[in-house]
Amino acid sequence: MAQEVVAGDLMKQKKINVIDEYKSFVIISGDFSHAKPKIQADAADPTVTDILSFSHSAYNPRTSKYLDAANFYAATEVGAKLKSREAIYKHFGVEFDGQEATCKEINELAYKFVLKNFNGSKSVLDRFKKYGQPIEFLEDTKSSAGPTWVNLPIVTKNTTTTYQVSSRALVSPVDFIVPQAAGMLYCKLMSPARILEWMLVDGLKKNLYWAPNPATAAISEVPVAFTQ
Repeated sequence: MAQEVVAGDLMKQKKINVIDEYKSFVIISGDFSHAKPKIQADAADPTVTDILSFSHSAYNPRTSKYLDAANFYAATEVGAKLKSREAIYKHFGVEFDGQEATCKEINELAYKFVLKNFNGSKSVLDRFKKYGQPIEFLEDTKSSAGPTWVNLPIVTKNTTTTYQVSSRALVSPVDFIVPQAAGMLYCKLMSPARILEWMLVDGLKKNLYWAPNPATAAISEVPVAFTQ
């Protein structure tokens, strides 16, 4: 879906097939680190253009079955390696208006996707709207190079009023000095599962989580009898 958003209007105007290779593990390394999105003719139908993208979900190491002590359990982020809008327009010889896609708009789409496809009780969403800390998607945080983007996580901050999310982004121009890395849009995105987990659990803690306050909590002085 993210790559289709980046392709924009050309998804309807051209015969485009998006193929994403998805991986899921704790440490970002290996194939995903070195993967490079491509645009190429479909092997079965040369009239169709394939866009090859890559994505990876990262989890808090404490979600391990040996620890099971993470602060949250949904993927902390989805790293997405996409072909940029400018690169796709250039491939088809279509004039590009200079409006590159952003990771922020993909995050906003993921949020709308979660709301639209949530099939639980409406009261759950109503509760979040009433008591929850809203998610605030900020402008992208720019990365300077591929290794920096790969190894640094999505940027988040709990302000106690909102939950701020800024995708770590890397855009390379179509005339980049290294052709293999030209015309890319890399995004560290908030995973839809993490969005839902925030709405169901973490986003409610500030206003609904109860814990006794030593200054005000009443302490029972009634003696307790023990028997054997």
